[in-house]
Amino acid sequence: MMNRMVPVVVFIFILLTPIMAKTDSLSLYFKQKQANKFLQQGDTAAALEAYSDVLQTVPDHAETLYNLGVLYYQNGQFDEADKSFKNALSVDSNIREDIVNYALGNVAFNKGDYKRAVEHYKYVVLLDPENRNAKINLELALEALKNQSQQNDDQEQENEQENEQEEEQSEDDIEEEEQDQQDEEETEEDEQEEEQEEPEIEEEPQDDQLENLLNSLDQLEKEARDQFLNQNLDHESEIENDW
Repeated sequence: MMNRMVPVVVFIFILLTPIMAKTDSLSLYFKQKQANKFLQQGDTAAALEAYSDVLQTVPDHAETLYNLGVLYYQNGQFDEADKSFKNALSVDSNIREDIVNYALGNVAFNKGDYKRAVEHYKYVVLLDPENRNAKINLELALEALKNQSQQNDDQEQENEQENEQEEEQSEDDIEEEEQDQQDEEETEEDEQEEEQEEPEIEEEPQDDQLENLLNSLDQLEKEARDQFLNQNLDHESEIENDW
């Protein structure tokens, strides 16, 4: 199992610059500065309230959106941090892109999106070739992406093997079922052939049976009468011989 690598996290806090076109711009500046102080002290609730006050007045202030993203990141709210950093880039093209992309790379890394993290870190190194932390994080992200790709390949191979085994088992089951069906059909055919081979006994009509029975009785009676007469004749012949 791959050990989770943690990127180097070094955020640069961007303080709100005075907004001269707005009323109470100096007040907003100090509120932003106070919010940064709360965040550095770990008082995220107070920092969130202060940043929200600033954004209510200036919703598209890039530096405040960036610092709010830092707050979300430190709270582990990576989706919200990602959204805030991207909003900071979209509302002000003059904001330090290297700083914001570095933050977006850290968010992507912590979300396990190593491919996107690599893209952000590469862009930071392109903008600032001396950024040591971006280079270190880029190496970590590349290694994590390589391991992730290997794990995905291993998982795909394992899934393919499981699918092949399931298909083979399914084919065996189908063959067994077909064989059972074939055996059953052959058994039925054999039974039908045996039934056809058995001779059919024709039943005689009842009248014919009765007539045959009477004839048999008559024959028996005749044979008995003849036997009786023969016995009497033999007896009479013996008497005559005695005389």
